[in-house]
Amino acid sequence: MKAQEMQFLDIVGRPNVQFSVPAFQRVYSWTARECEDLIADVMHAGATDNAHFVGTFLYSTPDNSPDKISKLQVIDGQQRITTLTLMLMAFVEYLKTQGDAQAQRAQQLTKRFLLCDNGAQPKLLLTSIDEDMLAYLLGVQSEPEDIATRLVENLDLFRNKMLQPDFDENTFWRGCNLLQIIAIELTSEDSPQEVFESLNSKGKRLAIEDLVRNTILLGTSNKTGDEALALYENYWLPLEDKIADTKDITMEDVLCAWLAFHHEDVYLDSKSEVFPLFKADLTSKFNGDYKRLLVDLAAYADKLASSEQWRRNQLSEMDRWLQGKPKNIISERKMFGD
Repeated sequence: MKAQEMQFLDIVGRPNVQFSVPAFQRVYSWTARECEDLIADVMHAGATDNAHFVGTFLYSTPDNSPDKISKLQVIDGQQRITTLTLMLMAFVEYLKTQGDAQAQRAQQLTKRFLLCDNGAQPKLLLTSIDEDMLAYLLGVQSEPEDIATRLVENLDLFRNKMLQPDFDENTFWRGCNLLQIIAIELTSEDSPQEVFESLNSKGKRLAIEDLVRNTILLGTSNKTGDEALALYENYWLPLEDKIADTKDITMEDVLCAWLAFHHEDVYLDSKSEVFPLFKADLTSKFNGDYKRLLVDLAAYADKLASSEQWRRNQLSEMDRWLQGKPKNIISERKMFGD
């Protein structure tokens, strides 16, 4: 693992590099409030000439990167790099309205930060419907049928900020150059899953389903990227679709209810113990077989979806289990030792 403090723009602006968010990562989800905070931090940094730290950026380089364009897989930091990309897109649009000299500058920024391969491909490849939407907003693809509204809304937010009379382009650009990150490049010996969990154990907690999904799919990607993608497309995505079509249930409900079903005699002190219990099951019950675990989880979800009465009973038991009130309680110490 190689870690260094550097400017965010230096990472994003690397020549002949394309950033790829793995297909199994969650879609872009930053809210307007988070975008407001980011551009306010940029303007403050530019006005005070003080660097602003925006967190860590974790990435790995696939062994089979093409010679022409090196693809860096984004393990952690996709929300920040996506938001920065949207902010730069809005700034490029702003510059194009400021005369010929600034329009030329806009072309230079586009070439460095937004597009690669002579303008034929986006610098950033996102997941699911976000990928097509970002490519459309960058002008390299026709409008997709499915609209990724969060991308559109946040781009409009930045556009509107730059239309305000008090917007100062020099302050903004100075602030962008003062955004600092800790860039962590993983080598082939590093485990993306373990590093990802360590980084996300502090600060804003990830949802249980995010931790579970990344444990399964980042863990599998240590073997081959194709195996991880196959698990995602053949098992995880159908599971999400099944749950989305089932009334009054979420992925977190299914994961917690599934664990409660297998562990009626385990006492939990808090919801924070759900994920460690899942990891213990992955090793002890499924011997690290991610596919077998997903098959078992999918079968349980099918039963939840097919019987409303059984679903209500299971969710009721899950609620009791999460509150430390399952049936036949025995102590945690007795189950797991000191």
